[in-house]
Amino acid sequence: YALQVLPVNYAGLALILVGVALMVAEAFAPSFGALGLGGFATVNIPDVPGLSFTGMAHYAPDILAFGDSQDMTSLELRGSYRVIRNAEVFAGYRYLNTDFEDFPGDLNLDEGVLAGMKLYF
Repeated sequence: YALQVLPVNYAGLALILVGVALMVAEAFAPSFGALGLGGFATVNIPDVPGLSFTGMAHYAPDILAFGDSQDMTSLELRGSYRVIRNAEVFAGYRYLNTDFEDFPGDLNLDEGVLAGMKLYF
């Protein structure tokens, strides 16, 4: 009875079902991907409210890489400033590298400066 009273967002339910269907399809038709090991750390600067610095690092060795990927490395350094309660601007550097079976040497998928705005809802 209690579940009949709860409101249901049908668009959200549809997106969850699409996600589950894609995960099941990935099990039968694997493509490029990897299970990464890593994490991130954020430092908030107490003297300047809203200013923070974040570092992220993820690595997927050969044993955890799927499809044609041999290994993957992802590094990102980012500084951000919260301009209003629901938005922050950020700038930083990103490095994303992988090694494919049939491609000679490593392949840089993304390397360089990034900037953007993150909105919170």
